Amino acid sequence: MLKIKTKAAALLAAAVLLAGCSQGAASASSAASAETTPAPTATAAPTATPAETPAPAQLDGEALTQALDGLLSWGPGTAGSSLKCVAAAVNLMNWAGANQPQNAPEELNALLADWKAGLDEQALANAQETWPEVSAQAEDLLTMPQLAKDLCEDAGVTLEEGCGEEPLMALADALNAVLGENA
Repeated sequence: MLKIKTKAAALLAAAVLLAGCSQGAASASSAASAETTPAPTATAAPTATPAETPAPAQLDGEALTQALDGLLSWGPGTAGSSLKCVAAAVNLMNWAGANQPQNAPEELNALLADWKAGLDEQALANAQETWPEVSAQAEDLLTMPQLAKDLCEDAGVTLEEGCGEEPLMALADALNAVLGENA
């Protein structure tokens, strides 16, 4: 009988232990699942923000005309032509840097057409003759900083920061179209 009581007590103790473990495990597992499962939250739907469109540029037509007039009244091979070429290139580059003509190609084309319309035949021929040299000089000034510094000092002009390849190319392409052989 003692043997049966001992067995019964052992079974009862085992049952109590197992009941306690399974209840503890159940409550631990439910606590763990409560901690790892976040409550659903409401999230706002993403709203598309419109891309900012840059305002159309307002090109300074008067300053462009003054810079373009640097193509006139001198010709390649004349006295002082190299310094006049540098000055003309710098003035056009400074205008392009300040106005960023690539942002307003239609306005640039209109300004150039108006300038060209105001030229007589001789002035137009002069501009067509000097423009290729001025264009090449501007590219050299843009790509060779030490040369630019030295030439600007000799010509008595200052190349301001701001004219990069994109503004210069926009102006050069438009001028090539206006002053080209078939223009």
